[in-house]
Amino acid sequence: MPGLLSETAERRWKLGDVLKPPGTPWRHCHTAARLQSLFEDHYRGVAGRRKLQRDLRELIDSEVVDAYQETGNIWYYRRAKDGINEDFLIRQRAKASLLNLISDALRSGTLTDVWHRVLADSELGLLTRDQLLVIPDHLQLQQVRLSSDILSSVVSALIESHPVMARYQKRNGEAGDGKLHPQALLHRGPIPYLLAVKEGMPETIKHFPVHRMQSIRVLTDETRTRFPDFDLQDHIDRGHGDFGQGEHIQLELRARGYIAEILEACPLTADQTLAVEPEGSSFEIRVRTNLPSTGTLFRWLLAAGANVEVTAPEGLRARVGVQLNTGSRLYQTQPMPELQNRQSAAATGHVVDQ
Repeated sequence: MPGLLSETAERRWKLGDVLKPPGTPWRHCHTAARLQSLFEDHYRGVAGRRKLQRDLRELIDSEVVDAYQETGNIWYYRRAKDGINEDFLIRQRAKASLLNLISDALRSGTLTDVWHRVLADSELGLLTRDQLLVIPDHLQLQQVRLSSDILSSVVSALIESHPVMARYQKRNGEAGDGKLHPQALLHRGPIPYLLAVKEGMPETIKHFPVHRMQSIRVLTDETRTRFPDFDLQDHIDRGHGDFGQGEHIQLELRARGYIAEILEACPLTADQTLAVEPEGSSFEIRVRTNLPSTGTLFRWLLAAGANVEVTAPEGLRARVGVQLNTGSRLYQTQPMPELQNRQSAAATGHVVDQ
């Protein structure tokens, strides 16, 4: 928000700045007609007059400007203080910028990012954590333990375009090492990953979890090798952000309960289509869309439980079925009636949510 200037705030600042100082006799102060002529570009015509009146009212309500009405319905205006309240100007700019950001975010689908920016910019005091809170709809894990020195080296190598020599632990516990050419840093969930090309493997971008790096040395006398035409957002859009292989699938599923409500309000993709299930169906809606096949999608389908049935593609349907059947065998003890009732309520998602 800082640096994003508000035309409205600037206009009101100029308006207040031209007014006479406090204590000036009213007959020597500006009238609305005089102010309109001074700022003809801003307040031209009847519509401009109304805009001027709104600006003056805002300045009066903010105790920046005083007003006085003489006989004949003529209003006079002067500053209420020796100078324009800079705090007011900053706040007006910030508020107008925030509203613009919200409008843009609604079009681009990035509203959550704006909320995080508002909460991070505590100096503005527009919305505090007592007024705004962003909570995820998934379990939040604690941030992974990281070496400050190693993360600093990774960031430095990215900024200065240097390769690094790194030792790290593979997922299977084996040790690995080699020269890495950093391309980007991806913070997925609670873990940051270095996206890099390993020396000798120029065709592939690998994801190296930073918390598994045991040592790293920036090769300051060398320049990293750039992966041809690498674009981080495109890399993510093609499903690689969740370790997918960039494969897109035509997903078809049936949904009910709270999942149906969520998908109606928050589509999986912009081109999602939705149809009402026929009468007598145990589900409410049928959803079709094209999207990357990722671990995130798979975990989301599993979390939906009995509220979702994957009908296509067949391979994904089979994978989901195997996981749910395997998991259900771990809980094949007869639940008590009270527990059955709670499970039924949870399955339909009947939580008070206005």
